[in-house]
Amino acid sequence: MGLIDLQQRAEAEARAAAAVAHIKNGSWADAQRNRQALLDFLTGASGVGTLLDTRRAAGYDHTNRVRRFLNQAHVKEALGVPKDKEWIQKSEAVKSALIEDVMRSVAPLFPDLLAAMPVLLYQGATDAQDGPATNEPWIRALQWHGQRGFNRAERRLWRMPSALAPLGGSAGEPVPAPHTAENSSADKPASAKGSEENTAVVGYWRQHDRLTHVVVRNAGHMSPGDQPWVAKEMIEARGHFR
Repeated sequence: MGLIDLQQRAEAEARAAAAVAHIKNGSWADAQRNRQALLDFLTGASGVGTLLDTRRAAGYDHTNRVRRFLNQAHVKEALGVPKDKEWIQKSEAVKSALIEDVMRSVAPLFPDLLAAMPVLLYQGATDAQDGPATNEPWIRALQWHGQRGFNRAERRLWRMPSALAPLGGSAGEPVPAPHTAENSSADKPASAKGSEENTAVVGYWRQHDRLTHVVVRNAGHMSPGDQPWVAKEMIEARGHFR
């Protein structure tokens, strides 16, 4: 992506190695602190507003509206919350309680999940922190009954009719989806048929057996907020990308 140079990459790799060493030793809190130091280094070196979406000049503000809503007097009353209590996004007490869990892998849970149900994993293409580059290695390494078939499966373009696939959001703002009867896709598959001239590539997908992996274009970490219409189609497709 060109966000850091080779010298900075070497520094980042050294910091990552330190975090991995703590993981191997079971020093979960130290691993998390080293990981956060790595993320802070990458953010400063690249100058991006947030690694969660490299297009943004500032971080996501997805909790601002929630904070305003939950801190209204009548909402507190309805929820039985004392008037002097304020809802905040971050809590040092919660952070301290969970710091031992952040760096523990949940990958071992997936073989059992895939044995029982379909699984959809997705990331936004411009998420440099938790996006495709950091997820694909562990997804491909999963020890499950369909591992070989999934890793051999072709990654395909995901197309939608252009009228239903707004491709904006360069400033990090979601593009409103159309809500007209003519454009309703309730009865259409996720990649509705149509000539390439009338469609737009909204992502990429790989699928085998019960596992589907999707990368959403023009979206960061909060893909449903960046591309709500595309995310809706993805979720409702239930793995039927054709």
